[in-house]
Amino acid sequence: LRGTDTTCCGFLTCCQGRTCCGDTPYDTSSHICCEGKLSEKSSRYIRCCGNTAYNNRDHRCCNRQLNILGSSTSCCGTKAYNTFTQRCCNEHVGLKGTGCCGTAS
Repeated sequence: LRGTDTTCCGFLTCCQGRTCCGDTPYDTSSHICCEGKLSEKSSRYIRCCGNTAYNNRDHRCCNRQLNILGSSTSCCGTKAYNTFTQRCCNEHVGLKGTGCCGTAS
């Protein structure tokens, strides 16, 4: 396919049923494009975190940073934290029940 197309999806015969990732046509049922980087979609749970493909059943993307998913996980800046035992204060994780200095998020 690449040898015959000079621009992405420039030929209808090349790109029917496909989408572009940069200048490469691909099938969205089998691949995912994360900021121009093409990756295989091994399950329906594959998502993008920046240019990295990941499984959102076992990871969480927090501001373009991958974190291992735990119970009641939420994001605090680029870090994941447990909302039952921790709190987020100005993008810093602390113990729940402690105060925040400034604005809590």
